[in-house]
Amino acid sequence: MKEKNIIIGLLAGLVSGLFASGGGMILVPSFISILKMNETRCKSYINFCNITYGIGE
Repeated sequence: MKEKNIIIGLLAGLVSGLFASGGGMILVPSFISILKMNETRCKSYINFCNITYGIGE
């Protein structure tokens, strides 16, 4: 499971960096399909990531 998380994170970071898009574009579908998370938990996780990223800047 940890390896899947790392691969998803690397892919999301690569796509975000190349296309200047939000990471949620990759993270939400991959969390739902690969990690089998429900949609509500997935969206709340993305919101948490966005909030912590915004505080860090």
